[in-house]
Amino acid sequence: MVVKVLSVLDLLTVLFFILAKFGVVSTITWVFLAYLLLKSLIFITSWVSAIDLVCVIFFFLAIYGYWYFLSWLAIVWIIQKAALSFIS
Repeated sequence: MVVKVLSVLDLLTVLFFILAKFGVVSTITWVFLAYLLLKSLIFITSWVSAIDLVCVIFFFLAIYGYWYFLSWLAIVWIIQKAALSFIS
């Protein structure tokens, strides 16, 4: 149950990450950035969480208008991780 909730939160994080691409940044965007950062730090012993920390960096840059090709890879990473967690 907890894994499915975290998966939904990951998908919402991706949604706000994409909205940041189009300049739609609000307080909730920062909340989801903090969520992904805290989740990554809690499970830091996993290499998956290390990749999530890199995604946090790209998310942070996207909020300030810096968008890179690797930002799209971060989106794909979080989506596939959330989808696999949700169906397992």
